[in-house]
Amino acid sequence: MGACYACVVHVGGDETGQQALKVCDQGPIFRASEVVI
Repeated sequence: MGACYACVVHVGGDETGQQALKVCDQGPIFRASEVVI
């Protein structure tokens, strides 16, 4: 069980708003149009 969220990227979610995705697990490539800066 990990507790590290240093690599989190915030992306636009569906109707729920933003999601936090881990680059080390669900990346490293994300659509630029989905990344929230």
